Amino acid sequence: MDGQDVGGTTFSWPNDLVVNGLPPVFSNIMLSDSAITSTDEVTVSADIVGAEGATITAVSLTYSVGGKDSTVTMTNSAGDTYEFTLPAFPNFSAVSFHIEATDSEGLTGRAPLSGGFNFFVQDEPITSIEFLQKTDNTGGDSPLFGLGNLDVNITATVVASAVTDGFIVIQDKAAAWSGIFVEQDNATSALAQGDIINITNLATNETYGVTSAILNEFTKTGTNAEMDTLAMSAITQDVVANFEAHEGLLLSLDDVRVITNQADGGSDYGEWMIGSRQGGGAADTLEVGEGLRVDDNVNFGQLTYGSNLNEHVKIGAAIDNFTGILHYSFGNPKMIMRSLDDVTSSDWTVPMTDFVLKTPEEGATIVANEDVTPTWSATTDLDGNTVRYEKVLYLPDSTEFFAAPSNNDGLDTEITVPATLLDQLLVSAGVADGESVTLLWNVRVNDGVDTLAISSGYDIDTNTFTPIYRTATFTNSSEVNNEVVAGLPEKFDLKPNYPNPFNPSTRISFDLPESAEVRLTVFDVLGRQVATLVNQPMKAGSHTVNFDAQRLASGVYIYRLEAGSFSMTRNMMLIK
Repeated sequence: MDGQDVGGTTFSWPNDLVVNGLPPVFSNIMLSDSAITSTDEVTVSADIVGAEGATITAVSLTYSVGGKDSTVTMTNSAGDTYEFTLPAFPNFSAVSFHIEATDSEGLTGRAPLSGGFNFFVQDEPITSIEFLQKTDNTGGDSPLFGLGNLDVNITATVVASAVTDGFIVIQDKAAAWSGIFVEQDNATSALAQGDIINITNLATNETYGVTSAILNEFTKTGTNAEMDTLAMSAITQDVVANFEAHEGLLLSLDDVRVITNQADGGSDYGEWMIGSRQGGGAADTLEVGEGLRVDDNVNFGQLTYGSNLNEHVKIGAAIDNFTGILHYSFGNPKMIMRSLDDVTSSDWTVPMTDFVLKTPEEGATIVANEDVTPTWSATTDLDGNTVRYEKVLYLPDSTEFFAAPSNNDGLDTEITVPATLLDQLLVSAGVADGESVTLLWNVRVNDGVDTLAISSGYDIDTNTFTPIYRTATFTNSSEVNNEVVAGLPEKFDLKPNYPNPFNPSTRISFDLPESAEVRLTVFDVLGRQVATLVNQPMKAGSHTVNFDAQRLASGVYIYRLEAGSFSMTRNMMLIK
């Protein structure tokens, strides 16, 4: 420590700071008027003194309006006070100024230290959000940022609400520059989607490059039953190229494709990317990095969908319409959804796989002399598709050897495995009477298109989920060996689809008495193949797949099951 004896020498910290002098000191910087109109000349005054006996030798004022800077000399009006009277400025002029003073020691001070003091020339209230937002297209703060509270007369509709969406956006027309985020307080947090409000006083703010409004005075005047007409139609390429004009706007993007579910490559920041297909074909050429990001975060609230949504978004998925608000963060424009309902698509996500296996517990011992009912928690598919479950058993080497849908045609979160079926499965696995084997088991979920196992995590490098397996020790029992096996089908069979006729989807079920290479295809009446529903090896059991014909025309379609040497066809009718 300073002053301590160190080996017979008194220690002292070295002092690398040498003060040669202090610059002039400013105080009482004021304007002659607080409400300035286009007919007012405004006097700027400031008290300025030199430090440590120095005297003031020169004072200048630099003001900026309309992008033009002017520097003038301030005069010593009395004592330490210096003044200059600025000329009148046009209506709606934003004026910024700073003062510099030099003393007899040659030192110069500035007030403020950076930036400027600001005032706004206003003859009447501001009447549009565009006036708050519009800058040159290269970006930048609101032209009114830092000017304090402003009188306005703006009527706008709430297009995003803290109540339902977690953040607030208002918009006054379906045009560029016409939407803005609103900061939450007790009054604004109660606003609902579709509320029409009249704002009479506000201030603008900037948060990491995004403009927001602080509503000081407003009243609700009605409800906009046609709020959706405020959504401005756009394509992603134009939004990215001119993002500043679209910031805070409710945008409607038709016919887009998911380019990637990891917009940041090997770093999972919860963002994905979409691109306008412009009708597909040659126009659908956007690559990773060329689209418009979709974010899971917003500066002014909390989004309603989880931060891991992107992990479940399907690369290449076709989206009929994507509606949302344009945000901006970390150097990129980004769409944010108000809710999952802002996406119109029959299939753009895979099922959530982070549900919980309940019973039996890990390492349970099960004797095959009574029915067993494994249970698990429910999960969902974020795009709203119905999910179904199947229980899967694996041999000790992780080879799958049995799968069956859960109760109620796969809809329930449990499956009853009869003792007779369990005993037969153990026999087929080579487990003799009275002997035991430790098997793996888990549950798979499918949405009619994709089938995934319950998982414990996500691997960004492979874009896959890590399956969870539980172990259970099964003991074969001679008590049920002579009973009829009720669980496995006795023969190959292709069931009638249900419902039939259908619109737009139907379920097709089939039975496999043994493992087989399975192909399930759909043809139109001209014999043209329109869909392949299954093309893979499958285990013995009863299986159900979903057929979505949303993009097909009404008519009769033929579906064919091929399993080993077995082949069977049936007809179904799509009526739209």
